[in-house]
Amino acid sequence: MSDIVAGFEFLNVIPRLDRGIQSFFIFFLDTVVKPRYDTERNTHLQ
Repeated sequence: MSDIVAGFEFLNVIPRLDRGIQSFFIFFLDTVVKPRYDTERNTHLQ
């Protein structure tokens, strides 16, 4: 029985983890990838 409860606890943690990873990934994209892409695009335009 305890294994099943642990499994349910794990399943409950996964969505929160996913949300944290999503927000971190979006933050990472905005701070690292976007500026680099913008500077590359600007240098190509000039």
